Amino acid sequence: MKTFDAAISAELAKESFQPYWLLDIATTTPMRYTDLDLGTYHGGNLYVSRGMKIGNITSGATVSAEKVEIELDDADQVITAFLLNEDVRNKAASLYFGVIARTAVGLETQLSRHVQEVWRGFVSGWELGGEADCRITLTHEFVLWNKEPLRTQSPSCQWTFKGTECGYDGAAGWCDKSYDRCKKLKNQASFGGFRFLPEIAEKEIWWGRYPTKALR
Repeated sequence: MKTFDAAISAELAKESFQPYWLLDIATTTPMRYTDLDLGTYHGGNLYVSRGMKIGNITSGATVSAEKVEIELDDADQVITAFLLNEDVRNKAASLYFGVIARTAVGLETQLSRHVQEVWRGFVSGWELGGEADCRITLTHEFVLWNKEPLRTQSPSCQWTFKGTECGYDGAAGWCDKSYDRCKKLKNQASFGGFRFLPEIAEKEIWWGRYPTKALR
């Protein structure tokens, strides 16, 4: 979870302020809700008022364990309709924290508002808790760091000759997967290998601007 920026911290330090939350889930028709009594706009988008409770953020030993649970009032069954009519799992989601501060200036009261994104991730699951509420679980976007690449690094082209990725449709009937052959076929723009990999395979790689001896 992100720390609050200076503007948010300044508003929280004032004597009269109202904190609130904004939830944005990127479904086909975006689900945008706020726990304010009235709807509000942010980024040009309307966030509809709805009972909402933000649970504690759970952290674990790995980034994949970091998550937050959000309870939404669903007495009108609107949330249920969203969840049952569309697969919301893995949909992008953002959680914003906002502050409305009131400052007395003479006989008038001035309002100031600041909003900050504090969570960005994906919907990992949901649960209908009954007729009047539901629970949506968000997982942090860092969970993507745990994904393993399906494509290995190789100096040879990994595409199937004349396949979709290769795109070659000429008269030649063979290819040895090398960059030179691909260039002769004038198809090097679609070469699917790492042509410079052999040149850096034995080179020493260091951090910083100048090479330094490794610490032993």
